[in-house]
Amino acid sequence: MDKIGFALSFILFEIGCICLFITALFDKTIPVIGKMASQLSETQSYSDTMYLTNYMGIYIYCAVIMIIGVYLCVFFYRKKNRN
Repeated sequence: MDKIGFALSFILFEIGCICLFITALFDKTIPVIGKMASQLSETQSYSDTMYLTNYMGIYIYCAVIMIIGVYLCVFFYRKKNRN
């Protein structure tokens, strides 16, 4: 049973890492896509702040998921070694 908990908590950590990677990817590509779209339009009005979004909430959420995953991994690993 401890192996299942360890594996699931590691999967929780991995989900946090994947979520963090996807958010960082969006953070870097959305302004570039916005600039490309504005260059194709007739007005070509683009400023650097038009397509910037705040991902701080998602970053905090991913960090909390990763911390919980690591904590549970350590908990199940220690529980396994005690028995």
